[in-house]
Amino acid sequence: MTYILSGATEVSYEQIKSINTPQAKDRWRPVPHKTVASNFIGLIEQRGYGIESTKYGLDKFGDMFGYIRLRNEALIGNNADHIKQVIGFRNSHNKRFSISAVAGAQVMVCSNLQFRGQFNMRAKHTTNVMGKLDTRINTLIDEAVSTWGSTIQSYGNYANTFLDESLANDLIMKSAEAGAINTTDVLNIKNEYLNPRHSDFKHTNAWALFNASTEILKKAPKQLAAKSIKLHEVYDEFCSV
Repeated sequence: MTYILSGATEVSYEQIKSINTPQAKDRWRPVPHKTVASNFIGLIEQRGYGIESTKYGLDKFGDMFGYIRLRNEALIGNNADHIKQVIGFRNSHNKRFSISAVAGAQVMVCSNLQFRGQFNMRAKHTTNVMGKLDTRINTLIDEAVSTWGSTIQSYGNYANTFLDESLANDLIMKSAEAGAINTTDVLNIKNEYLNPRHSDFKHTNAWALFNASTEILKKAPKQLAAKSIKLHEVYDEFCSV
């Protein structure tokens, strides 16, 4: 799940390319927004991964936020459509933060500076920034795609874990105790599980309950990334047992 929120205006890549870059001063070497975005896209494509979608935003300071949703052609048909491997990135022309990126199945990129993912990187706007940037981007891509197969396996385990009413209640309570869901959402999640708004999740298994939980979590997007990571931990343990 990926978000650009709270004051960032969505813009096109062409608009990103038109943004002027401040002049360098002393050891500060601001990198153009278009360079950051194009380096991520170029290196992803060089590695043979498709790009399903991109989004860019600019905030009131002129800083850029964006994300790239990856597509792995080799995994299509193996639950890959349910796995949203994403690389989120940001770049500042106002010395608020370094070139930064996060990656994983659950990512938050937010203009109020919430910035979360399973993996992360950064490169300071200093003299040697361009000499380090591509290496760090490649490392982040490696980390993100290395989890793709294991995530598919986890989701397969969820789908193969049958839940009767007692087990479903138990899993919901374990999620609440772990802080993966809000206690105030327990009944909403159970209702979503029993009456899913998406027909694909009309099953009596942990995969359906997991998706019911994330559907309700979407109502509080600022909490979504952190709680989704905890939710994965709860379900991985429960379904492995």
